[in-house]
Amino acid sequence: MADISPHIQPKSEIKHLKDFDPPKIAEELLKIKRESKERLHYSETLNSLLSLYDVDFVKKLQSAHCQSSYDSIFLDGPEIDAFIVLLNNSSTGTMFKRLKCASLLEKFTEQKKITNLLESIVNSPNDIQDCVINLIGSFTSRMANLQKRELSDLFVPSNLVPKVCSSILIVIKQGVESIKNSKDFQIRAVTRLLGKLCVIGYGDYVWKTILPTFVSKADDGIWNRINYKLLSTLQFSQQESFIVSLLKNVRNERLFSSFLVNSALENTSLKNLLTVKLLLHRSDLSLTSLNVLISHFTTSPARLTLFKDAVNNLLRIWSDASALRHSTIHQRFYITRALVICAINCPQQEYFDSKALLQGVEIHLAIEDNDLRTMGMCCGEILTSKLKVSTDKLEFEYSDNEYTLELKNLEEKLAKNEEDIAEIIKNLKVEEEVETEANINSEDLDSDDDLPAYDQSNDLPKRSNKVPHYLRDCLDGLIQTQDVELTNTCLEYAVKLIQKNKSTVDEMGDEMAKVLLHISPTTEEGEIHVFQALVALIVVSPAKVTKYMTSQVYEYNYTIEKRLLMLHALSAAAKSLAFPEPAKAIEDTSKSKKNTLQSNVTDCRALVANRLEAKTRRWGSKAKQCDVRENKLSSSVSLFFYPLLTGLDVRRSYLDLLGKDHIVLTRVIYTISSIVNVARNVVTSDKMCIDLLEVIWLLRWHEEPSVKQALLYGLCVIASALNPNNLLTIVNATDVMEWLKKVMNEDSDKECRERASTSFCLFAKSFKENAST
Repeated sequence: MADISPHIQPKSEIKHLKDFDPPKIAEELLKIKRESKERLHYSETLNSLLSLYDVDFVKKLQSAHCQSSYDSIFLDGPEIDAFIVLLNNSSTGTMFKRLKCASLLEKFTEQKKITNLLESIVNSPNDIQDCVINLIGSFTSRMANLQKRELSDLFVPSNLVPKVCSSILIVIKQGVESIKNSKDFQIRAVTRLLGKLCVIGYGDYVWKTILPTFVSKADDGIWNRINYKLLSTLQFSQQESFIVSLLKNVRNERLFSSFLVNSALENTSLKNLLTVKLLLHRSDLSLTSLNVLISHFTTSPARLTLFKDAVNNLLRIWSDASALRHSTIHQRFYITRALVICAINCPQQEYFDSKALLQGVEIHLAIEDNDLRTMGMCCGEILTSKLKVSTDKLEFEYSDNEYTLELKNLEEKLAKNEEDIAEIIKNLKVEEEVETEANINSEDLDSDDDLPAYDQSNDLPKRSNKVPHYLRDCLDGLIQTQDVELTNTCLEYAVKLIQKNKSTVDEMGDEMAKVLLHISPTTEEGEIHVFQALVALIVVSPAKVTKYMTSQVYEYNYTIEKRLLMLHALSAAAKSLAFPEPAKAIEDTSKSKKNTLQSNVTDCRALVANRLEAKTRRWGSKAKQCDVRENKLSSSVSLFFYPLLTGLDVRRSYLDLLGKDHIVLTRVIYTISSIVNVARNVVTSDKMCIDLLEVIWLLRWHEEPSVKQALLYGLCVIASALNPNNLLTIVNATDVMEWLKKVMNEDSDKECRERASTSFCLFAKSFKENAST
């Protein structure tokens, strides 16, 4: 790999260093060492020193007793340049020079310079990061090619890779501390390096080194976030190696899910890897790995679609006669075992196609191979009993073999594995607590007995529950509805956390909205917090959360109160997006800048400006400055409007909008009308007015006064928001005016008569404007 440093001609004292006497060489080396950290071209200095290295030069170094000074120039300078130069030179030039590079690299590794190297590249440009990562990946191979049978134990993969991973852990821990101190932490270099090591084939060494730390930090929100970023920022070519090696080493589904979260729902290639490739094409995952993978699908409602796809793929292959004939016994047992694990973890029977299942049993009964036939019969018995496919219990007569015995004992084995895993995790946490306590006790702490007591009379009462600092912690607290105080605390801080964590809301906004909609607050303050949190979710991530909220308004598993809550939240969020509040900080900054500029104006220029202003004659009033703000609703207004509008046209057995549930219809009309009202300057405003007017015209004969009031409010909005040129092209103007006149004169409800009068005046004004133009 070419050196990334610019090519600079070596200094004369370095070029001619070889010609000096030993005392002069020692003097020059000390001078170079002092100046090496300040040199702009440190890499070129190292390259020049290595070009001098031969037998004669080594003898002079030994005579001057300055071999350590020569080595320290490489080891005490910037680690990135030194590592790149040494590794590049280890594959070029004379063998004498190459072996010297290997010796320096061995000292570099022994002195834990790799940690400093990784700390340096974290904030370096991407090209430098990629260069160093590629060199670290080829480190062992280069040393093996150079030293061959004399390869140092330090460069063996089983020794070197754990050292690199230990350095990675140190960098991650420093990053966690930076995040706690409200500082940024760039994880790209760490992610790419881990992915590179997994692709090369060192995945087992990687995870055996770093996984215990991740297990012990499973309850830490920052570490969980880093877990997710490790996978989400991987290159596409590194994903499979990373996940497969993780699956083979991880034994805890919760930890595995903290890396993936819901990435497979949005990443098609990742979804194909998890639901097809790992279950059908590969057959090398252990029982624990398979269970972790399938449990990952079922532990979150959002991932149940992945579980359904996985079950369908497995059943399709298991019940296919051609696949049965052309598969080895090992592959069939792998698929069969995965199916049984799916049945054990299956939350609902509907995820299994009973027809395909019984068809697969029939195909296995017809096969000649005794092992395959017995395996199919045993699997059929287990699946039908677990899923209760038929009323009659499915039983076959066969002799047990190693495959059937393992299938029958599968659930017991998984339960025992979970107990072992829980015990391992418990021991890891205990060890970490003991280590932390030992570190604290080892410190020389001063006694505070002689200090005066602090006045605590004005202290606020301490909360019994921990205040959530991260959105995922807040979501976990909201899920624990049995702890009322914790739920109220999380509701209180939900809005602040939502507004501060836009990227997190984009990932899990729909999940949090779902949890909020299923919470039943015990106080009025809690209801307000739920409403404000829903509005904040929609405002921060309108595309994702609005799509979810509008889809839930007409769903069957909500009360009337929850439907009204969703509609109120959508209306308030649309208004907030259309009329965002100006940022006070921006206003203050602009005022301070303006004052600074005014203070810097010279007296002469101020005098001239005042004279011009005094002698300038103006006709008419001075132009007013408009308060211009961005309408953030314009990009997502269709997500608010059309799902609510089209939902009115669907008949549902559990929601009678035209009958007893007319209060929902009333609120839907109000919400749609308010959305049109705040979106009147949007490009699609006229189209929405036209569509809303068509719905109102169809519902105009509804007998409920509240529904009629909502319809008349919608007409007021349409008359004021619609372009007058488009008014006559919608519906017969005479019919609209006649109906409004009839409501004004004959309706028994006073509010309806007043709104009809207002609508009539607005339409008449629009018709008049249209006629004049």
